[in-house]
Amino acid sequence: MLELARPIMAALALAVFWIHVLLIAAAAGQDLIELARLRRSLRPLTSPREAWVGLLRATVVRGDGPAGALASNVVEQVGRGKGDGKLYFSDAAHRSELHGGEIELADGVRVELVATDAAGVWPDLAARAAAAAPSSSAQITEAEPQARRAKGYPRRVEVELVEGQPVWIAGRWTHADRWQVEPGLAGGLLISAIDPRRWLARKCWIIVSFIVGEIVIAAACTLAATWPPLFDWVSMLGAGAALGFFLAVQPVGVSLNESVRTPDRAYLRGSWTRTP
Repeated sequence: MLELARPIMAALALAVFWIHVLLIAAAAGQDLIELARLRRSLRPLTSPREAWVGLLRATVVRGDGPAGALASNVVEQVGRGKGDGKLYFSDAAHRSELHGGEIELADGVRVELVATDAAGVWPDLAARAAAAAPSSSAQITEAEPQARRAKGYPRRVEVELVEGQPVWIAGRWTHADRWQVEPGLAGGLLISAIDPRRWLARKCWIIVSFIVGEIVIAAACTLAATWPPLFDWVSMLGAGAALGFFLAVQPVGVSLNESVRTPDRAYLRGSWTRTP
């Protein structure tokens, strides 16, 4: 009876293992589909065309927002600490703001942008990380008492697109008295400090590599676990490797999902450490 039960339990364990692996691959595949769909919608244009939806590179020449900003990306955060000189931040909200203004295309054409809530603003993530860094140890010291309270220490990390800055903009191009760009993508209008097509292509390849690598490693573990004679040392090593992979692949999948969030929604988080 025991000899019959062992293969059945092993087969059930392998079935659970593969269901787990395939569910994680499917979740990554859904991220891939969404990013690839967005990249396809960002059709590169050499010049604006009436009623076309596409992507063009431009330079900010005027912003109607605070301090002359054309657009901004905002992350609302809450910092918490224990008074030991360390603050840990969690993201509370992400928001994009297009204040309106004017951009200039490579051929010298000026395009008016109207303020709208239907816009995604992609910041340079390195610039956002720099904006989130503390200005001094004194700032951390001042924040610590509030960080120890129940509500924590709230802060706003903002990255602005300002005059003279190169940007990529995508939407529906229209012309009446002059060229304008309106929301035309699924998420509205996109204005980015980085090349969005290049960013999306890189993230898509990362997801593809993860899915292929996950399936190959799972297949190798399965092959080793079922290597005859069953329950010999090779088979047992394969089963141990499968168990380790089973436990590790989900956190890796979650980390991948977070890393491919578009820059307007990318997690900032982070921490401050007071130096002596």
